[in-house]
Amino acid sequence: ISEGLKRIEAIVHGLRSFSRNNQLEEKGPYDLNEGIKTTLLLANNEIKYKCYVDVDELMIPTIYANGGQINQVLLNIIINASYAIKKKFEEEKGLISIKTYYENNTVYCNICDNGCGMSEEIKNRIFEPFFTTKPVGQGTGLGLGIAYEIICNQHNGRIDVKSIEGEGTCFLILLPIRESNDEVLM
Repeated sequence: ISEGLKRIEAIVHGLRSFSRNNQLEEKGPYDLNEGIKTTLLLANNEIKYKCYVDVDELMIPTIYANGGQINQVLLNIIINASYAIKKKFEEEKGLISIKTYYENNTVYCNICDNGCGMSEEIKNRIFEPFFTTKPVGQGTGLGLGIAYEIICNQHNGRIDVKSIEGEGTCFLILLPIRESNDEVLM
């Protein structure tokens, strides 16, 4: 019972964190490593039976961002990775690996999976609004289009993807380290 209550408390805390950050729609100090933990907690039910998750978090500085929006990007990529793994593996579990680090004035987050990967044609279209590879009724095609908008246009960052069909996919998210909307840390 005690273990269950701790888990419920963590889930409720994660949901409150997600909803509070999304409602404010304002930027402020954001800990990317904490955002990853919260996102994994919320995605756990979707990924626990098909995926192992390996997280390598280095000490990274707090960034100036809308935490709810960044968490939404993380959730979209992690759920898509889980879907790609389910598509490739029937009986075994696949792997999602997440790594954070920083260099110069940028925080980096790699999210990789060993799922089905993408063809070059699909990879070139994944950030297009309404493009999806999922069957009708299972995907809207909005997730990665929104992710691109949030990272590139709203946070002045970058999102790159590398994928090999049949082997897996890696997303690289780059976010500038800022204390406010205008100030870049040196």
